[in-house]
Amino acid sequence: MKPQLIKLADNFGSSFHVRFDRSPNINSFLHYHLESELVYVKRGRGSWIIGDEEQRFAEGDVLLIGPGLPHWCKFDPAFLNGNAGGVEVFVIHFSENFWGTEFLFLPENAILRTLFEKSKSGVFLQDSTNRYIGYLMHRIVHVKGAARILLLMDVLLYIGDLYTDENLICAAGSGNGLPGVGNKPIHGICEYIMANFQRKIEIEELARIANISPNSFCRYFKTETGHTYMRFLIETRLKYACQLLRKGELSVKQVSYESGFSSLAGFHRHFKEMTGQSPLNYRSANLSPIKGFS
Repeated sequence: MKPQLIKLADNFGSSFHVRFDRSPNINSFLHYHLESELVYVKRGRGSWIIGDEEQRFAEGDVLLIGPGLPHWCKFDPAFLNGNAGGVEVFVIHFSENFWGTEFLFLPENAILRTLFEKSKSGVFLQDSTNRYIGYLMHRIVHVKGAARILLLMDVLLYIGDLYTDENLICAAGSGNGLPGVGNKPIHGICEYIMANFQRKIEIEELARIANISPNSFCRYFKTETGHTYMRFLIETRLKYACQLLRKGELSVKQVSYESGFSSLAGFHRHFKEMTGQSPLNYRSANLSPIKGFS
């Protein structure tokens, strides 16, 4: 079965995605994404398919899945048909460097770097002490602002102190589980776009990464991600624009050009379309009380 790349819905008001699931059928197929996924099962039982391995799970279990690792959550039939009651699952998706590359490579954060590397094999915790993780993830869902970042770090540090190599699901060296998934051209394309979005990117550049013709590129990108290339590029630029606006150090016009938009009018149009507000209103609502502090 071919895993499908899922592009998460953009949340321009937060650095990472948090949700509380009560449905047993969300993303109930083999898939992967460019973000890490942290899961706490408050209620429910079933199996996770991680790479080419299967792992049973129950209430209180925790799973940390690295980017590019194919996975699939299958709840037991009793939970699918409702005979065992509903399911309750906390899920967090985050990019490993959302708090900045420099921060992650501080000497004090070695435990996080190691954990993220291990998560490429899937980190599974099955112990009653995980209820502390459940408590923290419950708080993350219900708080706003910087408190979310601190709580997420608390969760990850707790896991980093708790796990051993016995908690890894996929065998060492198996990488992303299914052969070739971690090295699929689409990963290289997305990384290239995120590294070069501030300038004009030619289709020919991206087609070379995928080793396909320029005429086939847009169809290939849509097939692999479910989104058009242009939408992915615009959303990448808008995420960066939101970061700049929250800092409050540049004018809206400067933010537009720093984010890769060649037209200020186009920047305003796309920003309003995807965030529901103008860049100026967004900055006013999200500007740090201490200007320039990040």
